[in-house]
Order: sequence, then structure tokens, then C-alpha cells
Amino acid sequence: MIGGYKLKRLPHSVPRYIAIKEELKNEIFNGIYEIGSYLPSEHQLSLNYKVTRSTIRHALEVLREEGLIQVVQGKGSKVLESRIEHGLLKMFSYGQQKILTTTKLLEIKKVNSRNNVASHLNIHHDTDVYQIKMLRYYQQQPFIIEISYLPIPLAEGIEGATYRDSFVYNYLEQHQHMRIANAEEFIKAETAKLKEADILNIRKGTPVFYAERSCYDVKGNPIEFRKSIIRCDLVPFYTNTYCRNK
Repeated sequence: MIGGYKLKRLPHSVPRYIAIKEELKNEIFNGIYEIGSYLPSEHQLSLNYKVTRSTIRHALEVLREEGLIQVVQGKGSKVLESRIEHGLLKMFSYGQQKILTTTKLLEIKKVNSRNNVASHLNIHHDTDVYQIKMLRYYQQQPFIIEISYLPIPLAEGIEGATYRDSFVYNYLEQHQHMRIANAEEFIKAETAKLKEADILNIRKGTPVFYAERSCYDVKGNPIEFRKSIIRCDLVPFYTNTYCRNK
């Protein structure tokens, strides 16, 4: 124990500042650091994790960018109340942000890539792909149905992988050593079909957001195609606007 804080072991498979950021984030969402309270000082955190203050600053900066803390001059890093926001102009993963309270893996199976799945993954039609279906919850309410499609060579072994939030992205990055560089997303308003409505616990015909996302690696190769059905009564959408000076 140092200064009342227990030393923690960090995973070696990820950068140290990311591991620290994730642990602090989990502690925030588990209520260890309550909304309106302050995180330990940079000095205390550096002793706690046995890293430099520069590493701690990097971790705190990422938490600030994710909207979880606010730097208050002379006081430190204040914990903020998180909001669910789905950005129209940036890639966003609810699982990675740790905003959702529960994520349930519904199924993983191999399916035939028909219709637009093959074209989005740039593979031949009728080629088998992995389909991963998940249901995400917010405040114990079913919120999003996510269906991911991955090429077989990229997802071999995923059926036996340890499931957790941001399951697909973690698997690609940690097991296949692939980094998602950018994504394109198409969003439109629809009404829930019967099966979707049953899963989301809403009435058939209720307005929902339907999203399709294609993710690419650093070389521009498609590595995931995802369909999402999102309850629009639980999520605000936002975009950034600006005026160019004449």
C-alpha cells in the first residue's frame, strides 16, 4: 500500500496509459469515484501504478477527451456524468466507451454472405463469413441490436474467445493484431420489425435508427461490416458545425 492506495498490476498486451485509463474508467462506472468527486492526484496515481507522471497525464487526457473527467484548475480531475451520444461525424463504439451497463452475446455463427454483406467486405458473393450478434443495454433496458460480419480468415477462433464489451474490436486488435483506422457509417430512420421489437422490448412499428458501418484497417481493407438497430428514445444524436471565416 502507498498513501492508502493498493498497487495494481497492468496488462502487458496494451500500452500502460491505456490500461490505466481503462481501469480508472471502470472504477468511475462502478461508483468507486462518484460523479462530482475528484480522482487522486497525478502524483498519487503515478505512485499507485508505478509509472511516470507523463504516463498518468496521457491516461487522464484520454479520459477527458471521452468526456468522463474535467480538469479543474487547482483541484484536479473532476468526475463528470456521462451521456450516451452517437456522433454523426466520428466513429463511436458504445462498448469501448463503457457507457452501457450490460452487453449480451446472442450468437456467433458462420453464415453465407449474401446481399450487401459481401460487397461491403469486398469478398465474393456466397462466401461464408462470421456473424456475431449482440444486444446492448442501457440502464437495464435493451438498447441496441448489433450484428457484425467478419471475413473467416480474420475471425478464426473467435467462437472460443473470451467474451467482453467491445468484443469484436478487442479480438481484431489483440488476437489478429489489426487496428481499425477509419469507418464509414450510414444512418437512417426506420420502424422496428416484429422480431427486432421483441428483442428491444418495444412495439412493432416504433421508430428506430438503422445504421450500417464499414470499418477499415490502415491499408484501407474492409475488416468488419456492422448493422445496428438503435432505440431512438434512449440516444441523442449530435453533429459539429462550424462557420468558416471569410
